[in-house]
Amino acid sequence: MTTADWMKECWDHIKSREIWRVILPGTHNSGVFSAWNTIGVRNQDKNIGEQLDGGIRAFDIRVMKGHGTYVMHHDVYYPPDDSQHLIPALDQIAAFVAAHDHEVLVINLSAGAGSDLTVDDYPGVRQTVLDRLESKLIAWNPYGSYTLESIHATGKNIVLISAIGKEPGKEVLFWDAGEDFMKSTWDGFQSDFWITPDEKIGRLKPHVYDGLRNPPKRFLWADCEIWTINIYNAASAWTNPNLPSWFKEWASDSQASGAMNIFGVDFFEAPDNQIVNTIVALNGAR
Repeated sequence: MTTADWMKECWDHIKSREIWRVILPGTHNSGVFSAWNTIGVRNQDKNIGEQLDGGIRAFDIRVMKGHGTYVMHHDVYYPPDDSQHLIPALDQIAAFVAAHDHEVLVINLSAGAGSDLTVDDYPGVRQTVLDRLESKLIAWNPYGSYTLESIHATGKNIVLISAIGKEPGKEVLFWDAGEDFMKSTWDGFQSDFWITPDEKIGRLKPHVYDGLRNPPKRFLWADCEIWTINIYNAASAWTNPNLPSWFKEWASDSQASGAMNIFGVDFFEAPDNQIVNTIVALNGAR
């Protein structure tokens, strides 16, 4: 299996499913990957292009102003260099989708907590995105078909969900950010200082399972991460090693399997690169 083309390689199994009925590996705080970040802020160790090549198909990108441009941040923190500037990330996405026409991406673009963006800044963010991705953005139509096969026929392969992009009277290239379109399972206990990692893991599995049993109409973003001072160790030692077995268990559960969609994780390749491999295999087995 080639992670850069896994959807193409699974095409016969997934082409008739709506995009929100395909299991997609996603990254939490996708744009916070720079080594400049402290261990309590950094959520990934691969840039957006590397995440795409590694099989990630859903992205959580949070934007604010910095360095005279737009930067990707985690609760207002971003590095002093240009590594997390938004424009290079958009260019990496544009290059990838042009070269991999069967790979369909879901991007959740938001200001995020602590962002200094205001509604007056939204047109500038919108235009920055459109300048680089417009030709590949899938338009929302309440009467449209969003199976992978139908999407592929349009020659476009990016679903962009964002309140930043709402622009009445124009083609809906920025899909609604309300819960009818995307619902997150994130809960405060996942970042609570006063709960130990073991306790968080004990609560995380039933919490995500409950989300799978009560899904929205379309995208369910299952947040499969916990916060500690050292996020990398939380991912590599506590959270990520559990996820492949959880995914397999939920896939065999009739109350949960139909809602399995986006699973957002920190440091997606830690510790042994099994998260993407397991998701790809489950798509082929459904």
